[in-house]
Amino acid sequence: MTRVTRSRLFKTRTIRQLADLIRKSGTRHHIEPAASSAIVQIQDKGSRPPLFIIPGLGGSVVNLPNLAGYLGEDQPVYALQPQGLDGQRPFHTRIEDMASYCLQEIRRLQPGGPYYLAGYSFGGFVAFEMAHQIHEQGGQIGLLGLLDTIEWHYLEQIKSTLRLRERLTLYKSRLDQILFGPQRIDYLRRKVVARSSQCIYRLLWALGRPPLQAIGTIEDLNSFAAANYKPRVFSGKLTIFRSVTRSALDGSDQLLGWAGLAAGGIEVFDVPGTHDDMTLEPNARVLAEKIRQSIELSEGVVSKNADPITARVSPVER
Repeated sequence: MTRVTRSRLFKTRTIRQLADLIRKSGTRHHIEPAASSAIVQIQDKGSRPPLFIIPGLGGSVVNLPNLAGYLGEDQPVYALQPQGLDGQRPFHTRIEDMASYCLQEIRRLQPGGPYYLAGYSFGGFVAFEMAHQIHEQGGQIGLLGLLDTIEWHYLEQIKSTLRLRERLTLYKSRLDQILFGPQRIDYLRRKVVARSSQCIYRLLWALGRPPLQAIGTIEDLNSFAAANYKPRVFSGKLTIFRSVTRSALDGSDQLLGWAGLAAGGIEVFDVPGTHDDMTLEPNARVLAEKIRQSIELSEGVVSKNADPITARVSPVER
């Protein structure tokens, strides 16, 4: 029996195609294997430079196909899954190692730059570090895009400075989830596991040992990795795609805490929706338009119809 890969599933556009794929997977019929367990082919057609997207905390790529579709048929799009999802190798526990692994994988498809990178949420930290490593190795970045990635230390600062009313609102929301939520048992279990995992990780870190793979989830390990990542100033330009519907926990900084971390300037594009649904319908169409505009700007071929007012360049970085 041949395993059906995510890349293959994303290429099936109709129920008939999906049924045929499932039928063939149960036989010895040949199905083209993925070139890499890390790379998911969201859209592999097109003549433009490929866009590589690093997903969020859990490594899921299921929220990316709609976005890729709106980028146009001429724009190849690949997602990068973290090492360890296949259960064959351990998860990485440092952002630097995750970036090195992803960079090694994308060079199988694209040996030379310029590279176009975008990271959603947690994936933004990995993309940011990948851009650093590419520059240090003499490569070129065409796009470094952060899809609603809040710099972790700024996020911790927000939490520590919440006003009493905001804290009470947050606690009430969590209590409602525990007492009345449809998945209240799972929610409570998840919170307990996450909190205990972080305590154990910090203890091991203080003893000079890496986090244990058997404790917690990939989300817990990635959260710990982000908390211990200290971003350096990137020598190029940083582009932020920021959801416009935000909560008090997100802070009020339009640069999401990245001020001073991009010597080439920071450009901000506002995207409708919240952090969780900015890559989904109907917001995915707008996000794709902003990403495509950024790619065209970097290539110097932006169309006459593009609206330059949709982006704001940080005066701190100018």
